[in-house]
Amino acid sequence: MSNAARVFRFMTQKLLRDWGRVAVLVVLAVLAIVIAVVMRISDGGATPEDGAGFLVWYGLSIILPFGSLLVAADAFGDLRDERTLVYLWLRPMRAWSATAGTAGAALTVVVVLLVVPLIIAGLILDVPMADGALLAAVAYVGVFLAFGLLLSRPLLVGLLLLLVWENVIGSLSAATARLTIRSYAASLVVEEGWDVGTPVGRSFVASLAVPLAVAAAGLLLATWGWRRAEVA
Repeated sequence: MSNAARVFRFMTQKLLRDWGRVAVLVVLAVLAIVIAVVMRISDGGATPEDGAGFLVWYGLSIILPFGSLLVAADAFGDLRDERTLVYLWLRPMRAWSATAGTAGAALTVVVVLLVVPLIIAGLILDVPMADGALLAAVAYVGVFLAFGLLLSRPLLVGLLLLLVWENVIGSLSAATARLTIRSYAASLVVEEGWDVGTPVGRSFVASLAVPLAVAAAGLLLATWGWRRAEVA
């Protein structure tokens, strides 16, 4: 078994052992499905535009970014705070192996607990959520993984980033929205002409390329942080 696979297995088990965090994510995800069902069976039923508005607001703006923050920032962060990260450092492995294994574990947890329920909610409301939700998860996990390794208070900084940048500044105009992950993910969900309360309209290529580039930058920073910590 490769070092990356060992780290993946170890980190997945570690993340799933935190029952409190898992319970919070499950409740938030189930709530998305319940609300989707209520919207679908209500008088007249929700239109796909209404469903997209709800899923962009609740799914892509709240539970997916905040859930990714809780999972990815704590992947390395918990070990560092518990002073047990050194046991991974002492193992003979390359920095990219540790980063790739941890990123894979965090992304797996986020996909299973959040992305899949959002896809189900999207199916109920006739809204294609798979591409947007998955790409958003990849981008957020990459960014917040780096936060957990490089910052002393990754959750606080991550919350500020999501509240101020993604949800406030990013909603001011189409220009500022181009600087947010949510805008690109939502552009894969929303059809032309729909009003979902946030600027969208990114091209298909940009909606794919930007989240992937953000994720790659986050993983590179996390890898650099691992190497820097090894020699600190």
